[in-house]
Amino acid sequence: MRKKLCVLALVFFVLSISLTSWAAPLKEIYYTKKTTLAYPKNYIIRFSLWDDPTSGNMVWEEQKAMKLTSAKITTYLAGVNSFDDGIGGVPVDFSQQLWVQVDRFKGSTSTWIQVGTRDAFGLMPYALWSESVDGFIHNSGNTFIGENTGNLSMGGDYNTASGAYTFYNNTTGHSNTANGYMALRENRAGYYNTASGGMALYSNTNGNYNTAAGYRALYSNTGSNNTASGYYTLYSNTTGNGNTAYGLNALYSNTTGNFNTAIGYMTDVAVDPIYNATAIGYNALVDASNKVVIGNLNVTSIGGYAAWSNFSDIRSKTDIQDIGYGLDFISQLKPVSFKMKKGNGNTDFGFIAQDIEELLGGSYNLLDIGGGEERMLSLRYSQFIAPIVKAIQEQQAIIEMQEEQITTLEERLSRLESLMAGK
Repeated sequence: MRKKLCVLALVFFVLSISLTSWAAPLKEIYYTKKTTLAYPKNYIIRFSLWDDPTSGNMVWEEQKAMKLTSAKITTYLAGVNSFDDGIGGVPVDFSQQLWVQVDRFKGSTSTWIQVGTRDAFGLMPYALWSESVDGFIHNSGNTFIGENTGNLSMGGDYNTASGAYTFYNNTTGHSNTANGYMALRENRAGYYNTASGGMALYSNTNGNYNTAAGYRALYSNTGSNNTASGYYTLYSNTTGNGNTAYGLNALYSNTTGNFNTAIGYMTDVAVDPIYNATAIGYNALVDASNKVVIGNLNVTSIGGYAAWSNFSDIRSKTDIQDIGYGLDFISQLKPVSFKMKKGNGNTDFGFIAQDIEELLGGSYNLLDIGGGEERMLSLRYSQFIAPIVKAIQEQQAIIEMQEEQITTLEERLSRLESLMAGK
């Protein structure tokens, strides 16, 4: 019983786990196994692969004359007989789980005696080296760990995949990194993608330069240059390019929009597609292209230690004209007090956006018109400054004109009084 317990098997494929780097065809695999065989002593050892841990069918074998110098058998499998030359000349099918059996030849009885038990042979043990064909190196530098990870017949190079069914359908894609169950599973020709998390970048086929970190981040993606970090982040993105999202479900609804940014839990686009839009803060929703939204309806204060600065250099402007809205426009404004439905309960001062739209139409940036069916309106209050200044100038001109008239009338009145006094 003690002797049986002493027979321990350790299979080390790169990094001491079932890790193999591959490039078709499969060549040699480093193998080591502890044993109780006597040493130092010469043996004839047979190494074989089986499709079952205890019985089943032998699919490959090779024999070696070896001298044991310690209580460990160390060799490179396929150093004598290629894995392409399995039993009956059939190449070994490494898409299935296999087991390694070690036997020693007993000369006195001309029989093979099994050494210990069979050892699990890595889940997907692909080749450790690349092969040169007419000077062309192909399928080089790939590293796969996990059940059904990678694709034996693929032609892509320098890929790293870890996790069951990760990178499963790749064909020519290169320089990708995938970690997690089914991460980058459908990748075919995409390159320079990084996926970390279960089903991250799952649907990506030809998209390039994408980074996804989080469960199902960029799950539906086929676009390029996207970055997603968080659970279900950019989940619905298909052909959208250049999007950036951080936070759980951030930019979840974006499908074909480009160059959008969302930072924060549940930040998203309210309509799709839109472009160059930004949403920052919990549940911030942006509803139009070229628009930035900070915070949600519950935010009651936004501030800092410096006033906001707008670019105003003349070199950045064109079609410069004297403003046509002044006193008449300001006179038609309807200042109101109000409370926001989802505010803090305090009273605000301002205007109703629909009133401004009725006065100006929709061609002025003073009025922001949201996208989608809701068509939410907002105002840029800072742009009221120019018509207010214009109104003050017009009013000042009126005042000055009236002052001149008053002065003239006063002079006439003074002369008239002088004449009357002389009589």
